[in-house]
Amino acid sequence: MKKNANWQVNLFKWIDNNKNRSFVWGSWDCCKATNSAIKAMTDDSLIPSELEWDSELTAKKAIKNYGGNLLGAMEKACKIDGVKEVGLRSLAVGDITVYEKDGAQLVGICNGFKVLGVGDDGFDPQPNDVAIKAWRIAHG
Repeated sequence: MKKNANWQVNLFKWIDNNKNRSFVWGSWDCCKATNSAIKAMTDDSLIPSELEWDSELTAKKAIKNYGGNLLGAMEKACKIDGVKEVGLRSLAVGDITVYEKDGAQLVGICNGFKVLGVGDDGFDPQPNDVAIKAWRIAHG
């Protein structure tokens, strides 16, 4: 997986176009939203095609079957697609993160200043220091 030449422009357009989009399991949850951002930067999907869900229960089941937990699933998907882990101190625009909020693991994308997760009424920006692991897609 590699970033397109215009990946930053595409990512910021994606952020602007989706800033008010509400959380919906299976179509706009933390995994699907982050994957949508990845597609904006690369034209590729990090989520394997066989993983589908439409509720919290089926999402947890898909994640458990794929990687044990969300962190494990992200590590597995990133490894398969050649997306390299980066140190949390070097978190930058376009980096994928697993972060913790209220005792739960979530996935988000870094806009350079915050980790963007999905909330009920649009993005739920979190400080970068909530990230527990991060990955960076290589430039094309």
